[in-house]
Amino acid sequence: CGVRERGTRLAEAFRGDVRRVSDIVAAAAVSRPRVLYLEWLDPPFDAGHWIPEMIDRAGCRSALPACRKSTEKSVRLTWDDIYESDPDVVVVGCCGFVLERNVRD
Repeated sequence: CGVRERGTRLAEAFRGDVRRVSDIVAAAAVSRPRVLYLEWLDPPFDAGHWIPEMIDRAGCRSALPACRKSTEKSVRLTWDDIYESDPDVVVVGCCGFVLERNVRD
């Protein structure tokens, strides 16, 4: 029924889109803002897994230690860790919450 072929085409198109965005961002980037992405607030957790790579591909860099690998799980932070990371941008994207809940928290 062509599902595998359609899936392969969609995946290839998606990868091409990601490459194009990365190329555009790399060409346009003058500075790379330091981003702190919080996946949870109480207690605070950073965003792991694929989020650090997304931050990098968007032309930014993580405000957390560079030793983190993008495939690592989220890590519990202290508020001192957050303060000391001195981010230029803070993104609150609590895992599993709708926008209204993120805004409220």
